Amino acid sequence: MTRAWVLVFSIACSNNTRTPPTTERPKDATLASTQPAEASTVAGADAMSGPSSTEIDEALQALGGEHGASQIRNIEWWRKSSAHVRPHLRAMLEDSKQDLQADLWAVRILGDLGHADDVALLATVLTTWKSDTARMTAAAALGVHPAPAAGEALIAATDHQNVDTASYAADGLGMRKTDAAARARLEALLDHAVSTMRFHAVNALAELGGSTAALEKRKKVEKDAEVREAIAKALKK
Repeated sequence: MTRAWVLVFSIACSNNTRTPPTTERPKDATLASTQPAEASTVAGADAMSGPSSTEIDEALQALGGEHGASQIRNIEWWRKSSAHVRPHLRAMLEDSKQDLQADLWAVRILGDLGHADDVALLATVLTTWKSDTARMTAAAALGVHPAPAAGEALIAATDHQNVDTASYAADGLGMRKTDAAARARLEALLDHAVSTMRFHAVNALAELGGSTAALEKRKKVEKDAEVREAIAKALKK
């Protein structure tokens, strides 16, 4: 009898040390199956946080629309949607299609969005495109662009062999009110050999305000009538 009880006890202990019955497994299986669903829900929420492809298409098409600015979305929408729309705006400027109105809007918007990665593209428009309007718009976009590289691109462009391009760059520097390097370059341009550059430098400094000493110094030696008049107006501001 004793040996029989020992055998029964051993069997009972063996049963108690087994892993839980397989009936518990469905709970684990349920968790495993719900995890991808939860992940997809989060991914869906992230996707919904940006504009839909239809919204993006409509916004881009409006850039070249016949109604002009009245149909262009406000800058806050572009900023909020920046990660989604910047690749499209860049593609518009990098392709070979001729759609100047849409391209000009793309340039303006990229300047307002202010991503440092877009400076080189805007500088390319300024220094290589044939359209005067496009080059002027690119200079203005670099003028409002917050990246220091934008100011550097404008300063470099003031040495461009095309005087018009160089003068547009000077205009852009006049928009960079907190950029000390922009002011220094404009003051140096007051002594440029070409009167067109001096004229634009004076007007750009007038936009910045200040630089009175540099303007007074140039006034004493300036011979071009238009530049002298521009200096007089700048000193009155």
